[in-house]
Amino acid sequence: MISNGTIMVIQKFFDSPIDPIPGYPSLPTSYSYRLLHGPDFSLVKYSTDHCFDFIKGIQVIIENILTPDSPEPLNKLLSRAKVIIAKEQFDIISKKEKATLLSITEMLHLANFLRYHYTRNIYELLEI
Repeated sequence: MISNGTIMVIQKFFDSPIDPIPGYPSLPTSYSYRLLHGPDFSLVKYSTDHCFDFIKGIQVIIENILTPDSPEPLNKLLSRAKVIIAKEQFDIISKKEKATLLSITEMLHLANFLRYHYTRNIYELLEI
């Protein structure tokens, strides 16, 4: 789920100048963003798909590797990652298998959260 390409796309997403992503998108505002900001919407969708895969991958790693028997340095890193991804906005990632199953409004809501409220945390996860 997590590859070098995923990490590269995530880093570019946070560095790219894009038009503001709607904070609480409704269906009409989501489709207007898609229509009126086409190139930015494409970048946001592509990047959010990769962020989804990254967070989903971190969730799977934590679920499968974080145990009391794990080596202490690994336990420390994964425990920190677990705290970082313990956000209600990521419940949707736990419930869906793939980013393509997100509706346009769910995708934009997730993209807004990641871009404007989670930047420091995503960089910390990338470091871990």
